[in-house]
Amino acid sequence: MEMYAAVWSGYFRELSPEEGISLLHRAGFTHTEITITTVTDLLERGDPEKTGLKFANWLQDIGVSAPQGHLNFKKGICTQEGLDDLKRELTLFSAMGIQNAVLHFNGGNEMEPMARMEARLEGVRQLQSFVKGSDLYLCLENLGSVPETHTVERLNGIIDTLGGDHLGICLDTGHLHLVNGRAEVTQTQAAFITGAGERLRALHITENNGHNDDHQMPYSARYGIDWVEVLRTLRQIGYRGLFNLEILGEREAPLPVKWAKLDYIKTLTDYMLSDEFIE
Repeated sequence: MEMYAAVWSGYFRELSPEEGISLLHRAGFTHTEITITTVTDLLERGDPEKTGLKFANWLQDIGVSAPQGHLNFKKGICTQEGLDDLKRELTLFSAMGIQNAVLHFNGGNEMEPMARMEARLEGVRQLQSFVKGSDLYLCLENLGSVPETHTVERLNGIIDTLGGDHLGICLDTGHLHLVNGRAEVTQTQAAFITGAGERLRALHITENNGHNDDHQMPYSARYGIDWVEVLRTLRQIGYRGLFNLEILGEREAPLPVKWAKLDYIKTLTDYMLSDEFIE
């Protein structure tokens, strides 16, 4: 798969999944990440497998591909209740043909550090076993609030400990910029991408000034990310997947304003993915 511009499916959260994704398609986006709010809406419709197959057929009919999805992180991976919910979501994803499921390595904050780490590892092991035999990869995301995921070395360490089966990495550019801005780590976007290599299977493209997790579109921050570095390095490692904008900070606007922004976002992402951008 080539690198394709995408906007996450929650951009028009106030609309139904079909209405919101249809508007993204109308703006020229043929790819999307199925995000948490969309997953919640779909699971409310009943059986996850039947719902997933039906929604996948609808996506195919309108000409939209969704190879990436975001699992709900609110209950974490340290309780059986949370894991059971994630398994329902993975059943939905599998039926939809999603290949890369973004997973937060979180939960268990009430535990002692060593016990928390082991509980998180065991949670991922359960999910690995659940997707065994499928085409699904669990993509561990670097999180601003979980130090164990702040750098690519730490994420690689988790994956190595777990054996790597059905595991990949999701880079959230905003989270990495944030922990650098707070002086919690020192790691460039290029170093993260290079260190992830073939394990990099998903992206959350977001921008901030290094102080708050603003989730803005690229080039929205005064002290933002070196996007030429990001795109050049993605090409160097041969990344094939979604150049997916997860831009929650752009949602706080009336619907006509969000639609106008989307026209600019399409022009911006087309340019960023062009040869001209990195030359």
